Amino acid sequence: MPQASRQHRILIHFGELGLKGQNRRQFEQHLAHSITAQLKAMELNYAVHVTHDHLFIKLGTDQPEHAAEIVDRLVKVPGIAWLAESVWLPRQSLDASEGGADTRELQDLVVETARGQYTNGASFAVRVHRGDKRFAIRSPELARTLGAAVLAGSEFERVDLDHPDQCLYVDVQVRGVYIYPNRIPGVGGLPLGSVGRAMVLLSGGLDSPVAAHQMCKRGCELDFVHFTASVLDPKHLGGYKLTRIAAQLSHVAGRCRLFLVPYVHFDMQLGIETPGFATVLFRSFMVRVAERLAHANQAQVLVTGDSLGQVASQTMENLVSCDQATATPIFRPLIAMDKNEIVAICRSIGLFELCVEPYKDCCALISAKPRTKTRHRHLDQLEQHHVHDYAALIDASLAEGLQVSLAWGEVRQIAKIPCDAAMPCA
Repeated sequence: MPQASRQHRILIHFGELGLKGQNRRQFEQHLAHSITAQLKAMELNYAVHVTHDHLFIKLGTDQPEHAAEIVDRLVKVPGIAWLAESVWLPRQSLDASEGGADTRELQDLVVETARGQYTNGASFAVRVHRGDKRFAIRSPELARTLGAAVLAGSEFERVDLDHPDQCLYVDVQVRGVYIYPNRIPGVGGLPLGSVGRAMVLLSGGLDSPVAAHQMCKRGCELDFVHFTASVLDPKHLGGYKLTRIAAQLSHVAGRCRLFLVPYVHFDMQLGIETPGFATVLFRSFMVRVAERLAHANQAQVLVTGDSLGQVASQTMENLVSCDQATATPIFRPLIAMDKNEIVAICRSIGLFELCVEPYKDCCALISAKPRTKTRHRHLDQLEQHHVHDYAALIDASLAEGLQVSLAWGEVRQIAKIPCDAAMPCA
């Protein structure tokens, strides 16, 4: 078989993007942009090609050493259902002079792929998808032909169509045929940037990082805000737990920012003289600061890791009180999940060990015996009594905050929160 006719590609399939109708092209372009950004972050210049039902990256006639690294990066890109390292044959390689199909080169390549995947005693099956229905050989017949070639030309001795140890996939398209041995699951969902931007209130626990990841899966670009007990030293932020959590999330979220805002001014004005109510008042303070940052950074919604009834501050009454502190919608993707479900997701995305590292979270510092049922009217009276100028309180807090810029797992810059990132809402 002429090696020049082969081409190594990474085959990329999306899921629900295919259901988007007239908007589908826009979603596909968002996904292509996300993949291109990942490649550029790896200092690679491969083009991303979009077809009617999949995307692909041409790697060349020889498989590059970094193909596996590319796949490892792309499995974290929202919008990708699955992907595969594949070999592609142009359709003319299968055309027979009589107008039928000549599968000899395809058989050779499938056998070669099978040899590379064999393990002692393993069974196999050939899975054929005939995307081009004009191809002369129907899927079952082609699968039988290729399976017979694998039995004759490789170490495989056993076919199991129901539960094979190894699948060999053959995808017949209009312009060529993809051959690959494994489908690697991706994040799924929608591509980043396809639905808007959100500001995530990020804690040092499990819930809010999982909420952030779930929003990324829905195509939402993210920034984060975390509240600290003191003004932080920029020199120490590299190993800071919240920086590491945000950096890990940026593998999925791409370019994002972490705003670290001290709450010392709030604590001095409100925290001591409001026993029982301090936790809910503090949450109101947090959403107001997050709202300020959201408006200044083009985020349309806030996101929290609340799960209904999980702790005292997450009773229905207290969540309603928190909502009334801001005009910006608050999304709660974990609202109906129990802790076991949240922990399972946290483990699956590789954040559990980091999230359970010891850390004195701001939410645990504020109030003993918090009220489980509050009313916004009473909270508003408490705030008016203790805080004469709420906007000035937010200004003072943001003035001492830091902004950490991240991208694909790396900290790119640490600086003071810019003035234009903390402007009061008009």
